[in-house]
Amino acid sequence: MAELSGMRLISILGESWKINFNVKIDDDADAQTHPHERVINIADDIIDGADVKRIIRHEIIHAFLFESGLGFNFEHKPFGQDETMIDWFAMQYPKIKKIFKLLDIED
Repeated sequence: MAELSGMRLISILGESWKINFNVKIDDDADAQTHPHERVINIADDIIDGADVKRIIRHEIIHAFLFESGLGFNFEHKPFGQDETMIDWFAMQYPKIKKIFKLLDIED
């Protein structure tokens, strides 16, 4: 897995997003996605491992939805986007990717 410290720049649907690792987050969240600033912050108390990957995938899916125009019109109060759907995609992505790779339909 790539280094999980400092800052990484990624492109999401043609827009530049910044991922900041090891950030002090004031609330009880593991991470936060800020669509107007195009920033994802990963909490400083997250340890390496499968949970970290799931958390990063979760936040990146949020970013994809925001860039797709679905960030604010599909939500529940007070949490924002449907966290159940986001978690499902984040957890199932490795299985989906495996099938796409098997069928050679990744692109």
